[in-house]
Amino acid sequence: MTSNQKQYALLLSLVAVVVAFALWTASRAPELQIEIPQGVNVIQAADMRLTTDQGTVMVGESTSQEVAALFPAGKTLGMSTVYYDQSRGCTFTFTKLDKLKVMHIENPALMTARGIKVGDPFDPAVTDAYGPNYGYAKKPGASGDIDAAYGDNDGGVIFQVRDNIVTKIILQKEPPR
Repeated sequence: MTSNQKQYALLLSLVAVVVAFALWTASRAPELQIEIPQGVNVIQAADMRLTTDQGTVMVGESTSQEVAALFPAGKTLGMSTVYYDQSRGCTFTFTKLDKLKVMHIENPALMTARGIKVGDPFDPAVTDAYGPNYGYAKKPGASGDIDAAYGDNDGGVIFQVRDNIVTKIILQKEPPR
């Protein structure tokens, strides 16, 4: 066997081990339990609004310049369409046409248009404000730990919940093209 053939055999063996490990790891991961809402799950245009002391951000409408004016401590991450303000606990993602399409909120000082903020209990605060008809995903056996979604394919509000406490809020809306 030549040196090149030995290296090729070693490379194939290494690839086989890595693939086998990846498949074994993936097979051990628990499947998510996903529940689709049973009733009407409607989000209004006003639900895509975040109002601060400096002004208002509208998911699906605001531009990166408007967001940067309200969150001046933020920075664009690399050459991307993501703007992150660590001091205010917000991440904003824009379309290529410069419209805000996703906003992550991790700061308890900021609240949704319906008055929900990070740190609020999911039940009853969120369910009272948004209703009982939400979809969710959770790991089997993880009571109190869910990602609950209100809305539809056009726009929605997602609450990351750990131990029945809202830990992150995501507002998302695909802007008109």
